[in-house]
Amino acid sequence: MKKRVVFPQLGLTMSDGTINEWLKNEGDDVQKGEPLFVVETEKAMVEVEATAGGNLAKIITPVGVRVPVGQTVAFIVTEGEVISGEDIAEASNPSPVEAGGAGGSGAPAFGAAEAGPSGDAAVAEGIKASPLAKRLAREHGIDLSTLKGSGPGGRIVKEDVEAAISAKAAVANNNAFTGGAGPDSAAMATSGADSQEMIVPLSTVKRITGERVTDSFRNVPHFYLTIDIDADRLADFRESLVKASDLSGGVRVSYTDIIVKAVARSLAAHPEMNASFSGEGIRRQAAVNVGVAMDTPNGLVVPVVKNADALSLNDVARQTRVLREKAAAGRLMPGDFALGTFTVSNLGMFGIDSFHAIINPPEAGILAVGQMRQVPVVKSGALVVGWRASLTLSCDHRVVDGAQGARFMATLRRYLENPVNLVL
Repeated sequence: MKKRVVFPQLGLTMSDGTINEWLKNEGDDVQKGEPLFVVETEKAMVEVEATAGGNLAKIITPVGVRVPVGQTVAFIVTEGEVISGEDIAEASNPSPVEAGGAGGSGAPAFGAAEAGPSGDAAVAEGIKASPLAKRLAREHGIDLSTLKGSGPGGRIVKEDVEAAISAKAAVANNNAFTGGAGPDSAAMATSGADSQEMIVPLSTVKRITGERVTDSFRNVPHFYLTIDIDADRLADFRESLVKASDLSGGVRVSYTDIIVKAVARSLAAHPEMNASFSGEGIRRQAAVNVGVAMDTPNGLVVPVVKNADALSLNDVARQTRVLREKAAAGRLMPGDFALGTFTVSNLGMFGIDSFHAIINPPEAGILAVGQMRQVPVVKSGALVVGWRASLTLSCDHRVVDGAQGARFMATLRRYLENPVNLVL
């Protein structure tokens, strides 16, 4: 029986997406559970697996085209079956029911429940390249057939594409300086007599992120609370943990890990901060799930440490390390982003002293963390050098008021200024 391959819904808020790579060609046999195509969601690259076997008779949706959830993107048939022109016409012009995600009449819907890591590509057939390398190549207009892979077996990896991107930028800059017309001049638009600009297409991640932060900043009434903490004990505590992990071979605990654990404990003590606004009222969450903002080649992502208040500090560090590795490799799964109740954004490693972060709806707050810095301070009437760090809490004023936010920050301060309490 012929089956429709439909574009899957990989998140509660997902309404459409883009196929970035077909892992099978028309005419190929497909096994149940075998990766079939790669979807770019609002947060990650996801491999979509076949839920039945057969022959991939017809691909309806090509790479790079945005389609709504539920639309037919291909057909799989068993021996002796054929795809008619009516099947193709119906798939190319889906009914409102089908486009909304429900199955229509005809062949039963077939899709993907399981997801795995992958990348993106609109590249020449047969080229060996990692999924992330393919995605970067497509976004930056790099022809993979011109690259020599440095990975195993000559596979093109992310670093090879990044080197090509840098070389391309250097050529563009040289052309702009000399007035020459290079091979990329068609992609550039003149904005003035002596300057040029290049338009870089938005990836799905950046497009959705832009839409969401705009909606948040426009519709969520933000207010901000900033404190400077005495971080002398925090610095000593972290140094002792690093020495212990180096001796034992265990996971290294970062400042972000300590802050995530302190935030989780503070949220458990102040459930009014571990909440969200809804039409029915303020919804207080039972679980404490802390999102950690991470920078990746594909843009900002916020994977979530689940039940962070119940985890040991070492377990928090292990989970964040796994999430960072997956984020760097483009292997985060939809479940890695789900159910966040609060977010931590640390830009201290970039030398930022303080900043105001935009709330990640439907959460009620986000903590912006600045760098650890040594400054002159007064202790016991004497001027000495001490460690300090600036923390800024962004709050949704519909959910919490200033006093509630201040009490949360006071608890957080106590944990960070006496971090040994986090392991008790």
